[in-house]
Amino acid sequence: MAIAVALPKFKELKDGDIAATFVVPAPGGCNLNCPFCVIRLRREASVQSLTLPDYVGFVDEMCRNHQVALVSVQGYEPLLPESWEYSSAILERGLAFGIDTALVTNGTYLEDRVLDLTRLDITAVTVSLDSADPVLHDLARGTQGAFDATIRGLKAACASPLRDRLMIASVLQRGKAHYLWGMPRLLASLGIRQWVVTPMYKVGRTETGGPSDDAETIVFQLRRLNKTAREHGIDLFVDDEFGDLVEVMDVIPSRESMRVRRSAKLGQIVRLSPNGACSMGDDILRRTDAGLPTWQPEVEAAGDFIRRIVAPRIKVEAASAATA
Repeated sequence: MAIAVALPKFKELKDGDIAATFVVPAPGGCNLNCPFCVIRLRREASVQSLTLPDYVGFVDEMCRNHQVALVSVQGYEPLLPESWEYSSAILERGLAFGIDTALVTNGTYLEDRVLDLTRLDITAVTVSLDSADPVLHDLARGTQGAFDATIRGLKAACASPLRDRLMIASVLQRGKAHYLWGMPRLLASLGIRQWVVTPMYKVGRTETGGPSDDAETIVFQLRRLNKTAREHGIDLFVDDEFGDLVEVMDVIPSRESMRVRRSAKLGQIVRLSPNGACSMGDDILRRTDAGLPTWQPEVEAAGDFIRRIVAPRIKVEAASAATA
């Protein structure tokens, strides 16, 4: 799921790098109804104040004047017809600057966008899939037919140049680990080898949120999934972006070879929401109405806002890394 940012496989942020991720608006709302959706929990797409030119201007200002290593797009659902003009414009600007680009999608419109994403030379596409059982996936996503639409999209992508850029993302829901038991077999049948699993997170109203289950339980379930994944030749990654599982994960026997992805430089991840809220680091697990810095284009130019809010945070992160 990659809550903080959709980093492509093995991509690491260096000191001073910025990963700029954009939540694009969906004027009619998302086509799915996932209860664990971080965007819904953060209330970051409920109000839209940014226009398409605002997004483009923000991307351009970031890429021209700062060390941007990744431009990525997240939902609600970036491939929705009413959202695609925002998503494509952001990805096109990243491509124009020669920067790696990524996108997270629920996959239901992927079949329609394979050619577009290929044209945009996107670096990585992360597709959400939460069960190999169509009934359970649709239950998790709150929408009947979601599984079938996503599988059609995956098959179309696998028959295109996007094949080697695909990664499947699943949410490990509290008390529902059995939803994921059949995933390795399904992915192997599709010819997809990269699977990332993210524990379900809660979002704080004013404070930072965290995993919805205790670390010991989460890691116990992940070890079982990892064993099955290896049996089917699937490369499982655990997304522990906020470092909540460090202590428990560090005592897992090396023979189990569970791979963990952590966002070591959370303060260098910049997330812009449709309501203008700008989140960095741990603030990505807070609601956007919890006093986060908010860009108002009619009041302040994008460059001025970035210099006032974003640049100082990046400098602090770099200085902390240098003294660590």
